Amino acid sequence: MHNKSTSASFSIVEVSSDLVQQTLPLVQVTWGAVDLTMWRAYVHHFSTQVAPKVSGVLGLRDSVGCVCGIYSYEVERDLLLGPVLAVHLFTAVDIINSPQTVRALLDTAETQAIDLGCTAMRIRLRNIEVAFLGIDTGSSVSQEGRAESLSQLTCLLRSLEGK
Repeated sequence: MHNKSTSASFSIVEVSSDLVQQTLPLVQVTWGAVDLTMWRAYVHHFSTQVAPKVSGVLGLRDSVGCVCGIYSYEVERDLLLGPVLAVHLFTAVDIINSPQTVRALLDTAETQAIDLGCTAMRIRLRNIEVAFLGIDTGSSVSQEGRAESLSQLTCLLRSLEGK
């Protein structure tokens, strides 16, 4: 999926060590406590998994080349659903806070899940991220559950059947 175009205004790029510093401010929008060392280790973890593990960190570039969205993923095996694209980090921001950026990032993750043979996509978000990103937790994405911890977690499960 390296540099794959999602539409006329966005393209996908693999976030590797050369993009860690550039993408840190985007991550800090929703994860303010993350520093460069933490972010570098996180990207390294997802980008160095060995087969059969499938994982990585992808960025969404806008038409002027700025990374405006990021998600980290790995394929997990769900007992009932089979292969599921688990999205552990999902954040998107642009200067005008357009829902188009979030939509493009969701579409990219969904396309990747289908390409990887997944039957569903699970996105883990802190509740503050759901509001910040403006993600609809209604019809097309159903809430799977919530866990109480230091920060509440919303787990969104999206079926890919019929896609």
